Amino acid sequence: MEKIFVTQSGYEALLKRKEELVAELRASQFDKGKAAAGDSNSWHDNAEYDVHARNEMMLAEQVSEIMRQIESVSVVGDPESRKIVAVGHIITLQLQNGEKKRYEVGGYGEADLSRRPPKLSYNAPILCQFLGKPTGHRVTVSIRGEDSEYLLSEIQSISDASS
Repeated sequence: MEKIFVTQSGYEALLKRKEELVAELRASQFDKGKAAAGDSNSWHDNAEYDVHARNEMMLAEQVSEIMRQIESVSVVGDPESRKIVAVGHIITLQLQNGEKKRYEVGGYGEADLSRRPPKLSYNAPILCQFLGKPTGHRVTVSIRGEDSEYLLSEIQSISDASS
């Protein structure tokens, strides 16, 4: 798996999710054991056992995937430069009609649309084209089959934007 970039809070969220999944996996394994014991002391033709066995397999795959993500993580801090877009910046994009949209560039899997400005992962289709680019960079993005041109008009650090 290629390197993924997350903020410190994103890394902590990954670790928390891993703990939650491991706890769910252990509970599923316990439930599967109880179902296997059952009244007949046999796991054959035991629908409850089958359900817990499938759940255990699904959770084990999720734990394995999050472990792969954690192993390939690079934690990024507050970007030093405001000359090119990086994780941890707030960027302003200007549409052709003059409307401006602001986004926080989050790490892998770090999206929160309820925040102001909305936080999107750096690999979101609208943001990935601006990563590593300076102000003045223009791209055409197709959203719901309609092309729109965006201009990167401003790059701020999160600390600058909150002041």
